[in-house]
Amino acid sequence: MINPFIQALIFLINTIFGIYILLLMLRFLLTLMQVSFRGNQLLQLLLKLTNPPLQLLYAFVP
Repeated sequence: MINPFIQALIFLINTIFGIYILLLMLRFLLTLMQVSFRGNQLLQLLLKLTNPPLQLLYAFVP
């Protein structure tokens, strides 16, 4: 049996990663639809949250 604290921690980590993956997919779809990210604070937040891992990806993919 797994400790309930460990189960809660695993659930929390899975939830955070799931939400982050949804944010990445949303950014991909908005970029695909050529939505302007200028002037919209919510979209600016989306850019700031998803930029760090994508910068690593852009280093390898031209």
